[in-house]
Amino acid sequence: MRLNKLLSAVLLATACTTAYAHTPYLAPATFEQSRADRVTLDAAFAEAFFVPEAAFNNSIFTVLTPEGKTLNPDNIAKLQLRTVVEHQLTEDGTYRFSTGKRLGRVFKMYELDGKRKALENPADPVPEGGKLVSFFQSLTYRQKHTSLKVRQTKQH
Repeated sequence: MRLNKLLSAVLLATACTTAYAHTPYLAPATFEQSRADRVTLDAAFAEAFFVPEAAFNNSIFTVLTPEGKTLNPDNIAKLQLRTVVEHQLTEDGTYRFSTGKRLGRVFKMYELDGKRKALENPADPVPEGGKLVSFFQSLTYRQKHTSLKVRQTKQH
């Protein structure tokens, strides 16, 4: 019984802390194959999935083709709320689109008088009497797979 309460508390705490975090996503603009065999993806950060709040900036987007070649996408439009990536699919098979590794904010957390606090500038020293709890930098990486099957034309 005690273990169930502990697990419930941990799950609730996890849900509460992650609910306010901006989650990155890389999602197709449509799930239908276009006539031009182009794929368009939105890359953004959101608190509610697929409702963009901040663009995926400082990223090096790539496309891995079915043959294993790494290419730059044909078009990248960096907007305020999202980054739009578009690429022409030219061969049958599965493509992997990637945001590349994007380094984010540096976090420096310390504990002082039983309370955890964060330093806005990670170069600042931990206050006297404080104990460094964690010091890290976030890294974000997203990828999306999509496949192309070339349309067959009917022969009479």
